[in-house]
Amino acid sequence: GDWTQPLAFETTKINRSNIPLSDENGRIRIASLNCLANEYVNPHEFSWLSKDHLEWRRRQKILQASLERMCPDVVCLQECNELWADFFDSNDYDCIFQARPTRKDGCTIAWRRNSFKLLDESVVDFNELVDFNCGDIRYKRDNIAIVIRLRTDDGRVLLVSNTHLYWNPLRPEIKLAQMACLILKIEELVSKVPETSYILCGDMNSLPGSDVVRFIEQGMIDVTPRYTPGRF
Repeated sequence: GDWTQPLAFETTKINRSNIPLSDENGRIRIASLNCLANEYVNPHEFSWLSKDHLEWRRRQKILQASLERMCPDVVCLQECNELWADFFDSNDYDCIFQARPTRKDGCTIAWRRNSFKLLDESVVDFNELVDFNCGDIRYKRDNIAIVIRLRTDDGRVLLVSNTHLYWNPLRPEIKLAQMACLILKIEELVSKVPETSYILCGDMNSLPGSDVVRFIEQGMIDVTPRYTPGRF
């Protein structure tokens, strides 16, 4: 469809008390949203909307109402700030927030406090790719990822990761390197507890069929014809 046009949604209020943590197949409800941080709002890119609709307080209320209706077990937000903590606390979630190194916005992961216990948390700073790539400053983009491990009431271990990769479509090698870095971290943590289930959330700034998506799906990818260096 035409991505430049707004989408219409119909939502129904759900009674959270009637929703189990997971269904009979052990599935858990996850919500992942890019909040569009206010400092990145460019009216020229949303020409069909009035300035009132782009105003942050209005958008925040809509986002929060949507989350309340969805009643997810776990929430991953990108381009958010630490002020979301009050909303999650009032809705019986615990959460962690990590800002980007030189920005106000960052990523948040929230989980139902009555259903999960936080085991540990890690932050992946993709700026470290500068050292990995022989000091190539192109890899310093202030993107990050959060990786946490949760334990459910019935003893299952769930790893949740949330990230926001570099935006520029002309730099796919940077996004691919960032994703490879995150996957290595996930593999490291999962190897310690092999029965861990894991979920990868975030805004990948990548289209279906892109190198990032194919790398996630296949676990490896030959980039030699396109990138230097040619290994990820």
